[in-house]
Amino acid sequence: MKSDSLGPVVALNFHVWQPCNMGCRYCFAEFSDSVKQLQADKAQLRQRALTVIEAAAKAGIRKLTLVGGEPTLCPWLLDLLQHAKSLGLVTMLVSNGAKMQDEFWLPTHAPWLDWVALSIDSTSQEVNQKIGRMVRRNVVPDGVFYTTILRRLHAAECRLKVNTVVSSLNWQEDFTRFFEGVRIERWKVLQALHVTGENDAAFPEIGVTPEQFNDFVQRHMLLSQHITLAIENNDAMRGSYMMVDPLGRFFSNVHGGHRYSAPIWAVGWDEARRQVAIDEEKFLARGGLYDWGN
Repeated sequence: MKSDSLGPVVALNFHVWQPCNMGCRYCFAEFSDSVKQLQADKAQLRQRALTVIEAAAKAGIRKLTLVGGEPTLCPWLLDLLQHAKSLGLVTMLVSNGAKMQDEFWLPTHAPWLDWVALSIDSTSQEVNQKIGRMVRRNVVPDGVFYTTILRRLHAAECRLKVNTVVSSLNWQEDFTRFFEGVRIERWKVLQALHVTGENDAAFPEIGVTPEQFNDFVQRHMLLSQHITLAIENNDAMRGSYMMVDPLGRFFSNVHGGHRYSAPIWAVGWDEARRQVAIDEEKFLARGGLYDWGN
């Protein structure tokens, strides 16, 4: 039976995997305080994740976004995608793209993916190194890296979105020419967000002022003629997402740091959902509902 407590928030971000192969300084989803518990529960994580997805579908969730860490590192990612599609959910994956260089990854996973959101904070290797968006200094993305992946994803008939975090390291960058060479539907532009207990070491150094963030946005407004721009400053982000952590708990950043519910797989969707605050008006105001159907 559909839950009557869901409200208009029918999109879920499920952080299915805590480890990441990159080290972005402003990452607010490291879940470092959960590592010991995740290691202790390793044998149960796959089944618990499947249970969370099933509970989400029964509750009326329509779009499932799998996030990390880096979700492409999750050994049972394909199982989660297939289960979500069997339940009628629209699927999206947020990834840094590094694993997608593997020639076998895309043919295996693309049939179960409606959307891919590629995280692109810069097309400059130098800037990405400063951000920490690299794999052990061996793989440092640039414009060619991202263009190649986006074109392969487009050929695989995935709908495409790009997520960009605007920080003190990239707020002066111009992505106009880059986006003229690729075909995407949406560009989410996010102001680097300080989440207490997650990325304290990076702030305030890596943050941007509202004026700097607005300068970045205004520089790219002409792109809105052919790409949907989703602009989210810090206030728009706080509390406006329905999120589940790798341990299967709802969590919210509405108060600045992460607050968690009991695990969904242990107490059920409705009980866990009552334990966190999600701002439904903010969800709608930031454009959380759009044409995501496949």
